[in-house]
Amino acid sequence: INDLHLTSRGLKEAYDEIVQLSYEDRIVKYFLNPDRADVILPASQIFLSIIKITGSKKIYVPKVGLSDGIVRSLYTDYKKGIVQPWSSN
Repeated sequence: INDLHLTSRGLKEAYDEIVQLSYEDRIVKYFLNPDRADVILPASQIFLSIIKITGSKKIYVPKVGLSDGIVRSLYTDYKKGIVQPWSSN
């Protein structure tokens, strides 16, 4: 699944680099989709805040986005028989 574990130092260094780039430069330099280039700074700030509040030295960053994760979880639950498929009623 190739999820990431980022150290607080590594995340801060990455943030310090990308915060200096324009939206367009983030897309070009890091091959980001426009919707990702738009949210990477606020998302990084959230992760940095979580690390600071919890005192963690590293943070687990899933490769799957939130909506993808919700769909994957619902599908897994459906396959296990935990939830029923949606009805058209």
